[in-house]
Amino acid sequence: TLIRGSGVDLEKFKPVQQLQKEFITILMPTRLIREKGVEHFVLAARTLKKEFPHVEFQIAGGLTKHNPAALSVSDMQGFTQDGCVQW
Repeated sequence: TLIRGSGVDLEKFKPVQQLQKEFITILMPTRLIREKGVEHFVLAARTLKKEFPHVEFQIAGGLTKHNPAALSVSDMQGFTQDGCVQW
């Protein structure tokens, strides 16, 4: 079944042709479980950071207990050790 979205008002939200050189932060507020896409966010951040080094990527979320898909402290340290993403 296809559930159609309402779309985006392109008059109100116009595409940015080029990112300005000002300070930009991209935040992912999430529960730290694998299904939420934390690893995908980190991979995207690493890719984008090469072209846009002034952009900051952050993950805001605490550790989740009692869930087999929960990310551990060592998982998060691995995601953030290169400095592309802050937790």
